[in-house]
Amino acid sequence: QYKRYLFKSLPCYQRMIHLINTHQLALHALHVALMKGQRSQYLWIDSTTLPVCKNQRIQRHKSLAEIASRGKSSMGWFYGCKLHIVMNQLGEVVCSALSNGHVADIRMVEHLVEGLEAKLYADRRYISQDLKNRLKEQGIDLITYHRKNMQAIQLSESDEYHLKQRNKIETLFSLLKGQYNLVTNKARSMAGFLSGIYASLCAYQLTHQNKPKIQIMQSLAYTGFGLLKNLIENAVLHAQAQIISIKMQDHSLFIQDNGQTLSEHELKHLGQRFWRKSAEQPGHGLGLSLVK
Repeated sequence: QYKRYLFKSLPCYQRMIHLINTHQLALHALHVALMKGQRSQYLWIDSTTLPVCKNQRIQRHKSLAEIASRGKSSMGWFYGCKLHIVMNQLGEVVCSALSNGHVADIRMVEHLVEGLEAKLYADRRYISQDLKNRLKEQGIDLITYHRKNMQAIQLSESDEYHLKQRNKIETLFSLLKGQYNLVTNKARSMAGFLSGIYASLCAYQLTHQNKPKIQIMQSLAYTGFGLLKNLIENAVLHAQAQIISIKMQDHSLFIQDNGQTLSEHELKHLGQRFWRKSAEQPGHGLGLSLVK
């Protein structure tokens, strides 16, 4: 009470409940607006539990009985809802959805990634060949580990690396629950429960500085394509009358042009990034640093 003078405009409890109910839609709209523009070619998906009460009090719980249900996670049984999130490599929330506690994670995937085109990394709970085929038609490449009783799937080095980075989305859930009070058993209405979830998500999106970022590893095929593209573009740019020859011989690719040659001193700089023979020439260098 002795600090009350610092909060002269503090509303009473009834007024606070009214404000929460009034601004629920605004918080939801802000959360959706913050998710726009966060699309990426690499995405991670997972879910977390939102228990609304302890298991011993399930029979007496009434305020959220319309949306809460019994479910089971890796941590055991719970009573409440699930929050499903798709995250990009910058730790930003791309999509989110709320479901009952008993709903399987695999049933929410198509709803979450609707309209997206990317590689989607998930854990073994999302294994389904039918789902993978349906997502493939939408431009989503679902990548998961295989179970012990399944035939081994050969993953590329980059996909293997990105799957191992899936723990970063668990870090996101830990931040939401630990710092932004995502889970609470004090909600007295459905509007208050939803408002608390949206407020936690918006607070993370707006204020959190050190989001769990993931370093992207480009595949060898992508790097090889960029190298080949740079070599051909440089040959066309520096060739006289734009005449070049491309041939394959003894498992080697030869790209030749009839342009100017380089001196021995200049050859030493071929592997440097953004190096050009003359500063007056257009472009950003030969791009041979990709070979290293």
